[in-house]
Amino acid sequence: MKIADRVHAGKVHINEQTVSDEANAPFGGVGASGTGSRFGGATANIEAFTEGQWLTVRPDIAPYPF
Repeated sequence: MKIADRVHAGKVHINEQTVSDEANAPFGGVGASGTGSRFGGATANIEAFTEGQWLTVRPDIAPYPF
C-alpha cells in the first residue's frame, strides 16, 4: 500500500480487476483534473478542499478467468 500513497490518482487497484468498482462512489478527479467534487452545495464543501482515494487490495493474485 506504500505505492498507493505515492500515486497521485483517485482510484488505485492492487492485484484486483476493476469490475468490482462501485459505480456510484463519489469521484470528481484529483488535482486539476475534473470538477465533479467541487460542485453540489453544502454537502460538497468538504470534497472541494480534500481529495479522496479509492484503494482496492487483493492479497493474492486473481484467478484467471475472473
